Amino acid sequence: MKINHYLFLILALLIMLPAIIFAQDGQLIAEMTAGNNFGLGARAMGMGGAHIASVLDGTALIYNPAALARIRRIEFLGGISHQSLDNNVNPNLLGPALSGLNERGQNNTRLNTLNLSIPYPTYRGSLVFAFGLNRVKSFDKTFEVGYTFIDGDIRSDVIGTETESGSLYAFSAGGGIDLSPNISVGLSINYYFGTDNYNWRLTEGEYPDNLSPLFIDNIEDDYSAVSAKAGILFAANEYVSLGATIETPIQYEIEEQFVQRTYSDGDGYLDAGKIIYDLWTPFSFGAGIGLNLNYLHLAADMNYTDWTQMEYKDNPAMEIDNIFIQEFYRDVIGFSVGGEFLIPRIGLKLRAGFKHDPLPYSDENLIPEAGPPYGMKVLDDRQFVTFGFGYLIDRVMTLDIAFVLGGYKIQDNETSIIEDYDLSRIFVTTGFRL
Repeated sequence: MKINHYLFLILALLIMLPAIIFAQDGQLIAEMTAGNNFGLGARAMGMGGAHIASVLDGTALIYNPAALARIRRIEFLGGISHQSLDNNVNPNLLGPALSGLNERGQNNTRLNTLNLSIPYPTYRGSLVFAFGLNRVKSFDKTFEVGYTFIDGDIRSDVIGTETESGSLYAFSAGGGIDLSPNISVGLSINYYFGTDNYNWRLTEGEYPDNLSPLFIDNIEDDYSAVSAKAGILFAANEYVSLGATIETPIQYEIEEQFVQRTYSDGDGYLDAGKIIYDLWTPFSFGAGIGLNLNYLHLAADMNYTDWTQMEYKDNPAMEIDNIFIQEFYRDVIGFSVGGEFLIPRIGLKLRAGFKHDPLPYSDENLIPEAGPPYGMKVLDDRQFVTFGFGYLIDRVMTLDIAFVLGGYKIQDNETSIIEDYDLSRIFVTTGFRL
């Protein structure tokens, strides 16, 4: 009867547990590259990320290349970021939660930005070239669920643990030029690269002393892609600046290597391999406004991306899942607002902001007749409050620090598991001007 117990439990978990719900090729429907921008530069993040019309440094390569034309001196900019993540999980309908589990944290410190901006001498106006390495997306994530599985006479404690780490970086080269005293345009070419390391372990038995593995998965995805981003900046008058950007579709080439171990009644089965496929993400559009009032600067941005247009390509097994992408993703409008106040006597700048950064998943209950995967439902969208400060040291060096606090809540449509994320981030950036 022990074999029947294992078979029943494995089948039930394959149906019920979201972390092992795969599409027909084994790829999770939740794409980490979709709508997962981490944030860049302490000045920008202190103002909620509102920087399309307000950026003043080399991060313009990412925010708005046209603003590179504002840089008047050779500038080197570097920075790091730290994220503390806490995920509280509610097993909900799966079964009673196990005490001491269902909460997991993760801390990571990463390189955030390195940029070099070089103004080129011109007779009139400004021409600036820039090169940079910027961390644009974070793959850092964690998850733990522990509950008692009950079905008739069958009773077993189940614990699933997931860890994910990595980054997507952009190596960028670009330039900004003044077309007139009030209009600047710019262009950046971005080469994206990075690695996503995913680990999943599922155990069952009697918690805490008698647990046996059921599944152990290790997946490594290597990303590479190229895109272009164009921007324009218009100084309407001495108080108001307007900006707009457009980024071309990105076609990621993803090389995935996986090792999956399945255990049943003490026996183990190993499956390993490699697949290569493309992920196409759509155009992204942005617009921003900046307002200067003596010692106060106010900024607001809006960004739009239609994630229902995302597609898998160049792999027939992956392309089958495109129908699910169209149903379970949505178009999103994100916005950021922020401000910066200069205390003139001491040269200290105080900043605060708010960022509404919607997840790309649908906020509806979607259970199609076609069967799994069922996707995620957004319960509370991703939002952040931000604050920070900046200081000019000896007229040649800047120090900026920002604090970002927020989170979001999602629910798996099939199992009803709820994940409640709390996020805190710190950005430290320093610049040196010649």
